[in-house]
Amino acid sequence: MGIHHVKGSNCPWCGYFMDGAANNDLNLVCPEEGDLTVCIECYGECVFKTNNNGDLYLAPLCDKSNLDIQTISMLHVTKFRLMEAKQEANKRAQSKNT
Repeated sequence: MGIHHVKGSNCPWCGYFMDGAANNDLNLVCPEEGDLTVCIECYGECVFKTNNNGDLYLAPLCDKSNLDIQTISMLHVTKFRLMEAKQEANKRAQSKNT
């Protein structure tokens, strides 16, 4: 999984500040306008947009009617992987405290 630092943006769903993006494969491709992502805090589906300065920011992904089934499936898999990773991190933190 490639991780890219981007200019920080708040999740449009929960307000969580994010300044990185990861892709699901080993190709190190920086996010571009129109790329999709999932918030690591609330798992909200977002789309990268570009402001007047050319900086990327996150906007809510509200309309999925034009997405193909493969893209929708990828969003669901990404959310599932994030949930699993968060659960594992919580388990490790709890075991260190006991």
